[in-house]
Amino acid sequence: MVKLIWAEFLKYNRTFLPWIHVLLPAGIAVLTAVFGFVTPAYSWGSITSAYLQVLGVAFPLVIAIICSKAVELEAEAGHFQTVLASSQRKILYFVKFVSLIVMEIVAICLALVIFGLLYRSNTDVPYLAFYGYAGLFLLASTVILYLLHMLIAFLFGSGATIGLGIFEVLVSALLLTGLGDGIWQFVPAAWPARLMEDLFYMLQYPDQNPMFVQQLLLWLEVAFPTTLLGLFLSLLWFDRWQGRSSVE
Repeated sequence: MVKLIWAEFLKYNRTFLPWIHVLLPAGIAVLTAVFGFVTPAYSWGSITSAYLQVLGVAFPLVIAIICSKAVELEAEAGHFQTVLASSQRKILYFVKFVSLIVMEIVAICLALVIFGLLYRSNTDVPYLAFYGYAGLFLLASTVILYLLHMLIAFLFGSGATIGLGIFEVLVSALLLTGLGDGIWQFVPAAWPARLMEDLFYMLQYPDQNPMFVQQLLLWLEVAFPTTLLGLFLSLLWFDRWQGRSSVE
């Protein structure tokens, strides 16, 4: 399994995929921190909250771009014949999925660690716990998006998955408003941004934590089985997939 994952990374070496997982999170973190320094009128809370929510809103589109490129590498290699002819199709699909999640973990760590080190509050903030939970929430809330966009990319190609990513960004931003109250837990595109919002509110308003914890528990009750089911169905589907037809 490790060798297969390493081989997957070697495929990505000649593409923009490694760089987008390093330069994009690092660049956004540095630019946001600099903006916070040069605009003292904005508090640490407002800058940090906006930064985390922007990360959450942007994730669906970034994931769409990443998945489209990862899948198109297979299309370029003999129109998926390498994976279609394999007797271990489930394993190959799972390896590709794991390789993308590993790169996402690196990107999340860079985005949060760099920003957390550069931009700090004058007040006493539990940075390690706060950014640790932020990283866990971002990771847990985006696994289903990787599964969805890999499926769309294999079936319909880059245009469809990127188009879906753009739509998801709009939905995510819309559900950050009051329109999302009570329903965001059932819309995967909204998970990253709304979790970042709730996490920050839990830090800022600890007296209201029971309400936010209730929302998080509802999300967990939806997200955990949905993600597991999505992974299972994806593996089952890919094992029977016959390739992208002209109609697709």
